[in-house]
Amino acid sequence: RINITMWSGQSAEAQQQQNPSSADTDVNITADVFGHTAYLDGIASKIDINSKLTEMKDELAKIPATEKVAMTQAQRLKPELVDDSHMLQFLWAENFDVPDAAKRLARYWNDRYKLFGPDKLTLPMTLKGALKDDSLALSRGYVQLLPETDTAGRAVVYIDWSSHEPSVGYSEESMHR
Repeated sequence: RINITMWSGQSAEAQQQQNPSSADTDVNITADVFGHTAYLDGIASKIDINSKLTEMKDELAKIPATEKVAMTQAQRLKPELVDDSHMLQFLWAENFDVPDAAKRLARYWNDRYKLFGPDKLTLPMTLKGALKDDSLALSRGYVQLLPETDTAGRAVVYIDWSSHEPSVGYSEESMHR
């Protein structure tokens, strides 16, 4: 059974018991960040997430091996990267439509493989991990974290294609990563 936790690392039930108004705020922020609308939250309250995860695993088994090579490789190398929590993100993204979520998950890993290759497939998405060779491209200001947040308190990222200068010594691939 999976336990969904909020930003504080506590379950929604534990937050509600400690401070009802704070828990509601945290749940609303988390829902906003992950794209959960009141509609989706209504759906989630009516479904059994664990059964959806089981369905997701069954649906993934139906996808031809050739269409999920990268995901299979990631599962073999680091099984914790494709765990229930990871799958749940794709279920949320597809409104708990299991076939679409399974296809999206396989596509995600295929795209990650195309961008990072086999050596970086399972590395963390950090400057010390999969992005370690992209620091020059990132230092050009192509992607900038703005100092202000949006109305929900989320970070705002600005992407400026005009700062792309391949003659400096980085590839367009590096910019895309």
